[in-house]
Amino acid sequence: MKVTVMSVTEGNDKPLKYPAMFQRSKVLILNKMDMIKLTNFNMEEFYKDIKSINQDIRVFEVSCVTGEGINALCDYFQSMLKRN
Repeated sequence: MKVTVMSVTEGNDKPLKYPAMFQRSKVLILNKMDMIKLTNFNMEEFYKDIKSINQDIRVFEVSCVTGEGINALCDYFQSMLKRN
């Protein structure tokens, strides 16, 4: 399973700059969600771009600082391990 990790501090333009990376990924971990208010990251534009490249990609919004989204991400990986 291919997983891409990016942070909101990198900007929401990465899917359009590096489409091949996002086309091949099954999972995208969008990190540093606790910092989104300090950036110009546009979630609506980001989701529009990412879904135009890969409609099946699973996006997990997480923050390693606050723990937001970590349980859902771990649950997903555990379910994938059980399936395989």
